[in-house]
Amino acid sequence: MQNRDGTLPRTRRLALVLLSGLVIALLVGIASLAGILYRTELYPDGIRVSFTVTDAINLAVGLPLLLGSIWLMQRSKLLGLVCLPGALFFFLYIYLPYLIAVPFNQLFLVYLAIVTLSAYTLVVLVTGIDGDVVRQTLQDLVPARTSGGILVALALLIFVRQTALVVTALANQTPVAVQELAVWIDDLAIASPFLLVVGIQLWRRRAFGYAAGGGILLAYGLLALGVIPLLVAESIATAVPIDVGGIVVLTVMALVCLVPFMFFVRAVVRPPGATPPPVSPALHKNA
Repeated sequence: MQNRDGTLPRTRRLALVLLSGLVIALLVGIASLAGILYRTELYPDGIRVSFTVTDAINLAVGLPLLLGSIWLMQRSKLLGLVCLPGALFFFLYIYLPYLIAVPFNQLFLVYLAIVTLSAYTLVVLVTGIDGDVVRQTLQDLVPARTSGGILVALALLIFVRQTALVVTALANQTPVAVQELAVWIDDLAIASPFLLVVGIQLWRRRAFGYAAGGGILLAYGLLALGVIPLLVAESIATAVPIDVGGIVVLTVMALVCLVPFMFFVRAVVRPPGATPPPVSPALHKNA
């Protein structure tokens, strides 16, 4: 649903958000291309494969998501407003480990700018969306409790798993690789809290949950899929068998996020005046 003047539902002008998004896209392009072209100079042996593959994922998945969301928003398409929080979350989550695990280099300020801009732009965006209008558009078409429950379950799973690993390492005084430490910080400081807050808000059918929930489902689904080429590349590089079980789990996690996201898509791209599509009874139960 758009405002009567044909603009997106918002409580303030979002021109600064779009400009910031374009700056983030430029910085990501610079950092990712440099990471691929100069990987031997930027990344030590222990992290070179994973971060080079991540750079490729940023170019192939993250940038199209961000630029596509901005393009849709400029055309006053609600789908862009639904997806943009996910694109910003994607890069916030992706680039925090660069600040922690990658040795200090010429791109440090670029990494820092991406993380900072992604965080602040995400806050400005979600507080600038007219969540009540978005909720009115989505509430009868999106299984809120199922979608919110998925996000809450993922948040708790991440928290329990990573906390257990931290406690075990502390108890056994096990040395922790900097890359693994970066993942723990990323999951416990960014992923778990954000998924939990958005999930609870969506479960309770709050405006904030509808405004941010679809994008977060999309982003986390893509992040889960993005780990698969990392596993494959690291297996090839270290000559160990591919973790088929891990790939299956990641695929299931991605589908669990992306299937509910399609209800958000269907709700916002239906033609004006079209009859609202029914939500599956299994998903809509207690929604």
